[in-house]
Amino acid sequence: MSEEIILNELHRFLRDVNHELLKLKELHNIVEADRILYNENRQQLDECLNRSCALFQLWTPLDRMIYQIDNPEYEIINIQRSINRKLRKIFRLTQAINGVLAQSLLMLTAQVQTQQQQ
Repeated sequence: MSEEIILNELHRFLRDVNHELLKLKELHNIVEADRILYNENRQQLDECLNRSCALFQLWTPLDRMIYQIDNPEYEIINIQRSINRKLRKIFRLTQAINGVLAQSLLMLTAQVQTQQQQ
C-alpha cells in the first residue's frame, strides 16, 4: 500500500473518531442538562411535599372546625353534656346537704323531746 492511501485511511478514521466524539459530547451535554433538570424537579418536589405536610397539619383542626360548623348539633350535644355533668354535681351536693339537714333535724328533734320530758 502506498503511503498516500494509508494517510487517507488514517484521515478518514480520525474524521470518523472525531464525529463520534462530537456525538458523545452532545450526549454528555444532554445528560448534564437532564441531571440539572432532575435536581430542579427534585427540589420542587421536596418543597411541594413540605407544603403538603404543613397543610395536612393544618387540616386536622380545620376539619374539626368544619365538622362543628356543618353539624351544629355537635356543639349542642357537647353543651348538653356539660350541663348534665353540672346538674349531676348539683344533685349530689343537694343530696349531701339534705343528708346533713336531716341529721341536724333528727338531733334537734331528739333534743327537744329530751327537754320536754324533763
